[in-house]
Amino acid sequence: MNNVKLISISEILVKPHCRRSKAMLHRDIKNKTFVSPVHPGGDESHKSYYPEHEVDALLAARIAGYSDKQMKELVIKLEQQRHEVLAGLLSKIEKLVA
Repeated sequence: MNNVKLISISEILVKPHCRRSKAMLHRDIKNKTFVSPVHPGGDESHKSYYPEHEVDALLAARIAGYSDKQMKELVIKLEQQRHEVLAGLLSKIEKLVA
């Protein structure tokens, strides 16, 4: 997962098998059945992106018939992995700077 590709919500909507509207995706994010966005420009940034591998995992889970409960569990796992990777990267940066 060294090369994480970030995609916009408009790129998600045109993915095969997405079958969701922008409003539905926002509802899914609010309901924790879709991952929260990444803001590369910081929390003040209005641009939101999503790691493509997380999006693909969630779309595959929907196709496989995951329930909302299962989707929420998957979202938790994906976001935990995201935070672990970021913590590892920050640790490497701190060592370089020190």
